Amino acid sequence: MVDTDGRIPSPWRILKDTFRDFIETTNRYFHITASKNGLSKVTSSNYTTRMGRIFEDTVIRSLGENKNTQGFRPNKTSTKKVIPDLVGNGGKHFFSTSGNPKDDIVFSFPNATFVDAKFTSNVNFSPSYNPGQIKGFIDVLSNMKGSYANGKWNPNIKASEYGAATLVFITPEGTTLDSNIIEYAASKNVNLYQRTVQQDVLEPSNVRVAPNMSILNQALDYRGEENIPSPLKASGQSVKVNWDKL
Repeated sequence: MVDTDGRIPSPWRILKDTFRDFIETTNRYFHITASKNGLSKVTSSNYTTRMGRIFEDTVIRSLGENKNTQGFRPNKTSTKKVIPDLVGNGGKHFFSTSGNPKDDIVFSFPNATFVDAKFTSNVNFSPSYNPGQIKGFIDVLSNMKGSYANGKWNPNIKASEYGAATLVFITPEGTTLDSNIIEYAASKNVNLYQRTVQQDVLEPSNVRVAPNMSILNQALDYRGEENIPSPLKASGQSVKVNWDKL
């Protein structure tokens, strides 16, 4: 389990990264770098699966996190759970009309943010290898209940009704998302964001999550409050890709 922004990456690595030049990493560049490090379809019988795991591992380490292992049921009758790579809180801060910060209301929704790394050129709504995963992510987030309001727990508040349920995909640059994903997220009032990765120009095996975020769907606050998008996150720390990961 992680918080919304995750643990702070190593300040030393972040400092070193300021002296490096990074370029956006596409699927093609990541494959080329893998080949230069001895990993290819010729050398690995499960190449596609391994590349997905390697990319996922790189993303998680760049954000300074540990992989989530908790599963979530999309609904009460579901027999299969979905397991996002990272899980965090959703949050909303409502500023009082009085202008006094003591009158503000701050909501924190546990488990209302899912982050998942996808190494592909197109994220499909229902891929053959795991057809119910993405729909399951959105269903779980849409139904997620429970929030702390200024520290006081309310089990009946739904994150999606406050525009605080969020799904984030981290992908190579140039990856597109199936329009059905965007439409379904909108129908369930779930925020949908996309982030990408970068690699060091001189050392392509040094990769980081880029300091960007594309808003693919901005959820509404059903109570009429303005729903301000989450602020852009700083880049992750650069990490050495583990090309030996199975």
